[in-house]
Amino acid sequence: MPTSTESRRPDTGYLTVHGLTAGYDAAPIINDISLTVAEGEVVTVIGPNGSGKSTLLKCLTGRLRPQAGRSTSTEMTSPRPAATP
Repeated sequence: MPTSTESRRPDTGYLTVHGLTAGYDAAPIINDISLTVAEGEVVTVIGPNGSGKSTLLKCLTGRLRPQAGRSTSTEMTSPRPAATP
């Protein structure tokens, strides 16, 4: 397994999204979104109300089926919570 993002192919990552279009009924809210999130990256999704932040996250978590495009993710595990004294 590569130890740095430089040794990964540029089109692969923990999360890869290609041409994602999604919305409700026939009206797309997000259109042709593509991104790659690499190991160790922190990503923030910001925008005004109604800009598609929740729609994007629903697609990424499988709660909403995209109208076009695809997303793939590498299996990730959450760190164990700290032990309480």
